[in-house]
Amino acid sequence: PDDPRSLSGAADIRQAGQTVSQRVAGLYINDPVVRSAVNLVVSQIVGSGVRLNTPDQVLDARFNTARIDPSSLLSSTAMQRAAIRSWIISGEILGLHRVIDGHYAFQLLDPEQLDRSKNEDRGEAGMIVAGVERDARGVIAGYWILPYSPGDPFASNTQSVRFDARDVVHVFEHEFPGQVRGVSLLVAALPVLNNAS
Repeated sequence: PDDPRSLSGAADIRQAGQTVSQRVAGLYINDPVVRSAVNLVVSQIVGSGVRLNTPDQVLDARFNTARIDPSSLLSSTAMQRAAIRSWIISGEILGLHRVIDGHYAFQLLDPEQLDRSKNEDRGEAGMIVAGVERDARGVIAGYWILPYSPGDPFASNTQSVRFDARDVVHVFEHEFPGQVRGVSLLVAALPVLNNAS
């Protein structure tokens, strides 16, 4: 993102987002200072998590103890922490609303499952840019998502699958017109962090 010949901020983010995310993730895994800083920010944002507190104690207990991830392993607070951690490291949160065996579930995904290579001009029907499909009016209509995260054992032989926009949660900071992907909050600190580690 530091090329002065760049055409737009949105294009810079599209081109550099994956590399930045990989570098920040590497620092998070390998550098205890970066890991502590990220975890501190996660704790500051999430705290004890969003909790229901109404006169109906039964409803509160059901909501506050619900395990809505497909594996039923993560508490809502753990999911909130994972989502914020994803946003700090990759600049994006990606998830799917699912119904599994008649029950609602929210599945957090690796933002790199949103297919960056899926780009298509559909003429009058709109376009797909970095896995985000817009109709002719510019309204997001769908997302093209890979079944596996890059690096998973089965990731090399898969095609992205289209999901309607209403079934997808994609959160990132919109900084530039036309931007469809996010970039890590730590992008500006990367040169310093790389030199320090």
